[in-house]
Amino acid sequence: MRILAPTIMHSGSHALWYGILKDWTHRDVHPYKEYDPELETNACLIGHLTDKQMPRWKSWFGKEVCITMLRHPARVLQSHYARGECDDRWLMWYNQCWLNHMWLEEYYKPHVIHIDIPSIRDYQLALINDELNLSLDFNWPMSRKMGCTNNEIKPVDDMFLQKTPQAYIDYYERVRDAYEA
Repeated sequence: MRILAPTIMHSGSHALWYGILKDWTHRDVHPYKEYDPELETNACLIGHLTDKQMPRWKSWFGKEVCITMLRHPARVLQSHYARGECDDRWLMWYNQCWLNHMWLEEYYKPHVIHIDIPSIRDYQLALINDELNLSLDFNWPMSRKMGCTNNEIKPVDDMFLQKTPQAYIDYYERVRDAYEA
């Protein structure tokens, strides 16, 4: 089995790639211009959902298992700003990733893990394991080794909620609510 692991920047990418999928061979999506059936098994293709990478991802979607992370879009935006990523380039990538994730969910229904909601996150990981006959696990510590600083839930600054497009919040809540029912 191979796993596609496309993500929105700052949505839990490193937790997925280097935590949950730590025992898998990682291959960056960049070199693969199109689907390659010769990619070894037990490999995961990693990368972000920027427009530049979408042609590559689109050639793989529907052919392999897809697992992605979700985090409230205001938290993602706040993370960009906390890292000094607030110029036009980063904001363009932020928007591209959200719009492409929405497209991915609509057409391919990937397995989703909500990193900041422990009860849903653990349930989603159990579902993935059950549906795919895997034994993925992770105890959710965030560390600099993974490229993360922490996973502490802090209130989202109201400024970031106001800057976040409502369509992204609605999408996030709709996908989240599907697991809370």
